[in-house]
Amino acid sequence: MKTFNRASLPEIINYNGKKYKINIEATHAHKEGKKQAGCIAVNVLSTNLKGKRDLRGNYYKPHTFIYMAIGHAEYTEYTLPAEWITALINNDFSGMEEEDETRLNNWLAKTNPGAAIMPEDPKPNFQHGHDENRNEGADVITTKFVKYFN
Repeated sequence: MKTFNRASLPEIINYNGKKYKINIEATHAHKEGKKQAGCIAVNVLSTNLKGKRDLRGNYYKPHTFIYMAIGHAEYTEYTLPAEWITALINNDFSGMEEEDETRLNNWLAKTNPGAAIMPEDPKPNFQHGHDENRNEGADVITTKFVKYFN
């Protein structure tokens, strides 16, 4: 991943004949340790803060933002059982029953939806049917997924 250091956040970056734009979802995924291919990282630290310390005495560190080539991501939305959200967002299966974990892994293998993005409204609502099983009533949450392409 190509990395640039800047004192301010640019709107567009031109690199190797392509235009790159900041992608908030990819930036959040990067902060969670999910690395993305074909993107650019931009470390931003104001020149006023360079070499300065915060209230705790630590040096200010740059914030990293991820830029993707324009037209480089595909978003899809799925309505899924609410108990799957923690596993999808945090990769934490610890609170799931073995049967639910198997269903989730089978759905992921079949669908290959990409990386889950934290839902805007994480409150579940009851619905008769969802994207994994149209015949099952469950508390569900609608979640966006993103796939990045090279």
